[in-house]
Amino acid sequence: MIMLSIKPDLFSALRTGFEAAVLGDDAPINAQQLGRVRMALAVGASAAGRKRPIMLMLEFIADLRALSDCFAVGGEKHPNVTEAQWDEVNALIDAAASAAA
Repeated sequence: MIMLSIKPDLFSALRTGFEAAVLGDDAPINAQQLGRVRMALAVGASAAGRKRPIMLMLEFIADLRALSDCFAVGGEKHPNVTEAQWDEVNALIDAAASAAA
């Protein structure tokens, strides 16, 4: 299990980038991974308290990689993802990947 504690504004940016990448027919991940990552994002969002970090729990390291790939595709240059958010989300993902390895 991979756990990320994410500030609400970063979670919003992460989810925005992820959804932007998977909206079309060319999602960079398969349907099974897509379902697992979408479920993890939905659970994290539903359990979030106001202005408290959101706990995102991913079952497999492959799901973290898929989330990272989708954020890279959909978040880059997205008008609702700032450059600072881009950097912070990528740093969180990198740290989680290092910790899981």
